[in-house]
Amino acid sequence: MPTVNETPNLFNYNSFDSPFPNHSGESGFLLTSQNPTEQSSSLGTNLETQLSEVSQTLQTFSSENTLETTTNQESSTSPLSQTDDLIQALDSSTEPITGVQNTVTPLVFSDQEMGSLDSNDNTYQTRYQDEYILTGFGKNQAVTLNLDSLGFGASLQLVNRQNQEVIANYSSNSLTGISNAQLTFTAQDTIQYLVRVTSNGTSTTGSYELGTTLGELTLGLNDKTITSSLTTTDKLNNLRSGRYADDYHLTDLSPFQTVNIRLASSQFNTYLQVLDAKTGKQIAYNDNNSKDAESTTNSLVSFKTAIGVDYIVRVTSNKSGETGDYSLSVDSNATLSGGWDKTDDSNHPVIQTQLMDNYLLSDVNSGQDIHLTLDSGSSSGLVQLLNRNTGEILLSSNNQILDFTAVEGINYGVRVIGSDGVNYSLTTNTGFLFDSTDISANQTIDTKLAKTDNVNLMEWQTRSATGYYADGYSLMSQNLVPGQSIELNLMSSKFDAFLYLLNAKTGELIARNDDGGEGSNSRLVFTPEAAMDYLVMAASYNAKTGDYTLSAKTL
Repeated sequence: MPTVNETPNLFNYNSFDSPFPNHSGESGFLLTSQNPTEQSSSLGTNLETQLSEVSQTLQTFSSENTLETTTNQESSTSPLSQTDDLIQALDSSTEPITGVQNTVTPLVFSDQEMGSLDSNDNTYQTRYQDEYILTGFGKNQAVTLNLDSLGFGASLQLVNRQNQEVIANYSSNSLTGISNAQLTFTAQDTIQYLVRVTSNGTSTTGSYELGTTLGELTLGLNDKTITSSLTTTDKLNNLRSGRYADDYHLTDLSPFQTVNIRLASSQFNTYLQVLDAKTGKQIAYNDNNSKDAESTTNSLVSFKTAIGVDYIVRVTSNKSGETGDYSLSVDSNATLSGGWDKTDDSNHPVIQTQLMDNYLLSDVNSGQDIHLTLDSGSSSGLVQLLNRNTGEILLSSNNQILDFTAVEGINYGVRVIGSDGVNYSLTTNTGFLFDSTDISANQTIDTKLAKTDNVNLMEWQTRSATGYYADGYSLMSQNLVPGQSIELNLMSSKFDAFLYLLNAKTGELIARNDDGGEGSNSRLVFTPEAAMDYLVMAASYNAKTGDYTLSAKTL
């Protein structure tokens, strides 16, 4: 977990009024370099320092014994040349790896970040990890990454952010103590780079310093917690009269990424806003988070990012003139809410007096460690991991926590089993969870929305209250003909129908419709792409529940 100062210099949107001192390596939620340093890593004793000390010691010895070495004609090698031989031998002991260079040449870093691996971090293949976004250099420029660690064997990976492919990696031979890992690569303008700091051993911890010779290192979302204060010297909120505000940039996100922002304070009633950084328009807001364990006056906003949009997170207060300390945290966990209800519908069957709900888990990559948590307030809940293509149960846990490492080629499903009348939340540390009842082209389903169905996250993005319900359906590529249009209809006499169509892999919102059908019914037409799976969300616009009919037919 990266080190965070007590009063970090988080880039204030009106930076001229920033109350915080400059701090190298931080900008908004991004830890970007403000004052590039011109020094090598100072964590522990690295190889460069060892070589320098050896050289100085032997040169001193040479100076003190100059007369003896110059008058002794039988000696063919001076201590100084021995120093050169030793340095050359130490240099040659570091073998390069394919595709990248490994070097002990003294480096000048444009950005450095200090942090630690600990049990609070996410894991990669059972090893704790921190991830940094690497930006700020041009095509074909050579970039060197250097990792010095204390307490664990350093392992450094360069990753393609778009597809999570590991481009290059280097690991030290040691498992503990002081170690170093270094990579040099040639930048390509078509790749978005991620740097992963991890260890050689399972569950090993310790501190580290990461440096790059070009560009800026930006800490990943899961490691963002900020503490600061709302004061009378802060700017006034132009969207809420009489309230003070602190603004933070939330930038360089992956498209369609789930983002959860929590604002907490014991000194004032919080109010959280998310704005479009370009237009200043409010995208989402929340006043009171009724499910917050600490205080119902804290705030929470959850949303999915859009392509090409940078966001401003605004910390402000519910009441005019309020001030005080606060904490602001960001993570990319995906959480959905549901419940077991035997009167719901046939998509939630009864199994030996227990009820079952099924979900699709998508947007996970091979090698990622997935942590699933079922919170039902009951010890009887069961969570299972399925292969949706075969129906095979891969893992099962009755302690409501399930951990696994994703494997290439598996279409994952999650099943939760519990008792009638119990509500729950299901959380994954990465990826996308969605109600996963299958529907095919030219099929009609008659069922109903219930208050135990999932909260409609599309509405949660833009409203401050819960109570918007939805059922989800999977429209799989093997049941579709690319290029042949599909018409979706959602009809109900009980509520104002609303349809959403999403990319099953990424959670991207492709299309939506409110009153495209007769009256308040919804109608949506789309043309499937080859090898793309779709998610259909059948929802109510006005927070009501009741019977509905969903149909899918080819045109």
